[in-house]
Amino acid sequence: MSLHSAAERAAITASQRRIQIAFTVSFIFVAALWWIRLVEWLGDWNWSRLGVHPHVIGGLIGVVTAPLLHVSWEHLLANTLPVLILGTALLYGYPKASWLVVPLLWLGSGVGVWFTGPPGFHLGASGLVMGFITFLIVAGALRRDRTSAAITCAVAFLYGTSLVAIVPGTGGEHISYITHAWGAGIGLICALALFRLDPIPPRKHLRFEDESEDYEDPVIGDLWRETPPEPYRPNPPVRDNNHPPRLH
Repeated sequence: MSLHSAAERAAITASQRRIQIAFTVSFIFVAALWWIRLVEWLGDWNWSRLGVHPHVIGGLIGVVTAPLLHVSWEHLLANTLPVLILGTALLYGYPKASWLVVPLLWLGSGVGVWFTGPPGFHLGASGLVMGFITFLIVAGALRRDRTSAAITCAVAFLYGTSLVAIVPGTGGEHISYITHAWGAGIGLICALALFRLDPIPPRKHLRFEDESEDYEDPVIGDLWRETPPEPYRPNPPVRDNNHPPRLH
C-alpha cells in the first residue's frame, strides 16, 4: 500500500525533476567557467582586461564578460561551490523569478561597478554569489512557505556570513567589495520585487484536520465525550479532643 496519493506522487516526481534540471543548469555554467579559465591558462593569455573597467567606455564590455572570468585558479575555486549550490537553490525554489534575477544581477552589478567602482579591472562571479545569497534569504523570509523557508535557513547557515564582504576592507587588497555590494543590493531589490512571482505551493493538510467533531475513535468509541468521574477524596479524620494523639 502506498503512503502517498496519486497527486502527492506526481508532486514529488515534479519536484525531483525540477531539482535535477536546476542542478544540471548550474553544473553546466560552472563547467563553462572552468573551461574558460583552462583555455586562458593553456594559451598563456591574460583576459583580465575583459573585466569591468570603471569610467572607461571600452570597459563596458566587462558588464557582459566579467562574471565569466577569474584572475586565478584559487579565485575560480572560491566561487565554484557557491555558484553551484546557490544557483541550484535559486533555479529550484524560484523557477520563474530566476529568469529575471540572474540577468538583473549579471548586468546590474556590472553597470553599478562601472559607474561607482575604483580604477582597475573588476572580474569574477562573486557579484552573482552575493546577489543569490541576498535574494534567497530575503525572498524566503517574505514568502514563508516550507520550501522557501528551508532554502533560507540552509543559505543563511552556509553563506550568511559571506555578506560581510560588502564592507570595504574586509576582503583583502585585491577583493572588489564594490562588486559584492552591488550584487547584494540588486539581490535585495529583486527579492522585494519578485518574491511573489512564483506561486506559493498549497499547504498540505493532515488527515486529522479534516475530521469533524462527530469523529469516533475505533478503539474507545465516544467514551472521550463522557464527563470523567469525580476524583476520590477520602474524608478527613475526626479529631477527638478528649483523646489527643500520642507522639512516639
